[in-house]
Amino acid sequence: MRRIALLTSDFALYHDLVRHLRERKLPFDSLAFGERPGPDVGVVVTSWRDSLRRDLPTDVPIVSVPVGPDGKEDVGAAVGRALRALEGVEGYHEVVVGIDPGKRPGVAVLGDGRLIHTAQAFLPNEAPALVESLLGQFPADRFVIRLGHGAPRERDQILHELLKLQGEVRVELVDETGTTPAPRQRTGMSSDVAAALGIARTPGRLARTPKRYVSPGQIREIQRESRELTLGRFTISRDQARRVARGDLSLAQAVEDEQSLSRRPRSRSSSR
Repeated sequence: MRRIALLTSDFALYHDLVRHLRERKLPFDSLAFGERPGPDVGVVVTSWRDSLRRDLPTDVPIVSVPVGPDGKEDVGAAVGRALRALEGVEGYHEVVVGIDPGKRPGVAVLGDGRLIHTAQAFLPNEAPALVESLLGQFPADRFVIRLGHGAPRERDQILHELLKLQGEVRVELVDETGTTPAPRQRTGMSSDVAAALGIARTPGRLARTPKRYVSPGQIREIQRESRELTLGRFTISRDQARRVARGDLSLAQAVEDEQSLSRRPRSRSSSR
């Protein structure tokens, strides 16, 4: 199989690309300027500055690493484009993104039914931005996002943001029962990512805006978690717990906000 080659004078970018490729277990070569690519090189990835040089290879496609609105270079987007160039694919008919909600949501991307990318968010509120970024990396005629129905609090928090995505994106809610494979069947994936892959492969029903009702049991559970988070020193109020359950703020933020309020000195009124 033909592979990606890296060619850049940007030392920091080179190491970011190497780390990304190794994390995805993708083989690659490294080139020097003026060096002719070998027959197994199918695409060259470089920086946007180096893409302006005149001594780049002319017999293979060149992909430059894009720079986002925040000024950061998006190595993931560049590798995604490089992989499509290797396959001779300009875009896909359908891209499906599966999400396993939870404390650290797993994400899996299918391009026309084939696994093309996996990722994991560190926090539930990071998952929507991660998914939006992935939709930009893999052009398609049709996009479908499939979200597992488990972990209700995290699920509703993620769903609330997914429904704000612009463009023709269908968001489905999937019964994720049985989507997590046995450890021997995960092929090196974490359980969350493996579950996301199962969710991506399972058709669901069209998702609606999550209900805002919060049960007393949910409030008590979140208050218990706040005590656990603070090692028993603090319990957030029922109002704050309700906001956490609705996805308006994270548990950590609710604890921080209430602790800050409790530390404020009370004003003293004086009389003459």
